[in-house]
Amino acid sequence: MNNYFIFRSTSLVFKSEKLIKEHNIEYKVVPTPKAFGKVFCGVCICVNSDKKEDVKRILDEKNIEYCVK
Repeated sequence: MNNYFIFRSTSLVFKSEKLIKEHNIEYKVVPTPKAFGKVFCGVCICVNSDKKEDVKRILDEKNIEYCVK
């Protein structure tokens, strides 16, 4: 199962992408699924569920706001 990290802006997506990449975590930048309703940004970061907590820790350490679906 995949988890989607949704952000307020594309700049936060790309900042987060850089951090995730530095930790050698597999991810994809994908369009935000319409099932999540109205969102601030049209793209999000998708990771495998087994990496969800790692990504949360990385983003929290840098005080990056996100929502996980």
